Amino acid sequence: MNREFTFSCFDCPARPRTVLITREQVREWAGMPLSAEDLERLEEAIPHSSIPDAVSTIVATFATADDTDA
Repeated sequence: MNREFTFSCFDCPARPRTVLITREQVREWAGMPLSAEDLERLEEAIPHSSIPDAVSTIVATFATADDTDA
């Protein structure tokens, strides 16, 4: 099973964008192979984890970086 996690970005409802995290990337970040059950649990847990906050924090630095580049 080649499962990918998809995160939707709703900034443009007419053309929603997604970010894919491949099973290989998840395995690398986890440091171990994950079963199909592990992946299902992870998929359910991600929206309730600190990951959305981390993405928000990272993206907030983009504006700061763009301001200093100008």
